[in-house]
Amino acid sequence: MYYYILTKQPIYYKIYYKWEFCVLKNNGIEKVKNSPLFLRGDIAIYLLVIIIVLGLFLFPLLGNKTVNSSGFCVLVENKKAVTFYNDKTLLVENDFIDLVETQKNQSGYFVKIYSHDKKGYNVIFFDTTNLTAKVVESNCSASKDCVHFPELKDKGTIYCAPHQLKISILENGGFTPPIAGGI
Repeated sequence: MYYYILTKQPIYYKIYYKWEFCVLKNNGIEKVKNSPLFLRGDIAIYLLVIIIVLGLFLFPLLGNKTVNSSGFCVLVENKKAVTFYNDKTLLVENDFIDLVETQKNQSGYFVKIYSHDKKGYNVIFFDTTNLTAKVVESNCSASKDCVHFPELKDKGTIYCAPHQLKISILENGGFTPPIAGGI
């Protein structure tokens, strides 16, 4: 008798559970079939997600501003070393006269700036026709990230972290150092 009670109860609960599951499953399917495709809450959530996604894509486009460039400024170890003005003049600061070599050709200036230990250098090309600046050669590291930066024209900054070199745009005749990248 003890054996009969133990085996009867689990079987009874199992059968009852399966029967209840079948009833709920059939009623649930009918409810889904008869419901509208989208509820008001669903549409509101979908619209909110679409607005957020569009905002994430459009925000960077609205934030880009171009500046009236009047030239370029080169900083070495956060000290102004070379300034190139759009009227095609090049100014080398007194502290860096021994560390800077300049060469002028038809399309612009090649400026070679040595580090203070004279082991490292960067060659910067200032284009006088397109009014752009670009690092064309460097011995900073194996990857030479500063050489792969795009040329500067209206916005941006070129960094060379190993040589602590920054090239920024002069805005309306004055220089404002870049906010990001405190090398």
